[in-house]
Amino acid sequence: MNYGRHVIDGYLRQSLPFRSVLGIGAGQGYNPLAAKHLAADASLSAEETCPGVVRLLRDNGIGVKTAGLEREQLPFQNRLEIS
Repeated sequence: MNYGRHVIDGYLRQSLPFRSVLGIGAGQGYNPLAAKHLAADASLSAEETCPGVVRLLRDNGIGVKTAGLEREQLPFQNRLEIS
């Protein structure tokens, strides 16, 4: 969902300090990258299935899990492995 960048920015600022961010259906990674702008040491992870977008996310330093959350059974057995 797109609530507007100003809303996400405000939420992130209220959440400081944080060490990690997970974007579900991350798209091009705008929200995780906005978090990185506020917390340079934050670990960024995402769930995304579109191959071209997965490459873009990884090129921007975001760890990606390609689980199809609409298709795969949850919860995962132990933990979500991000690569």
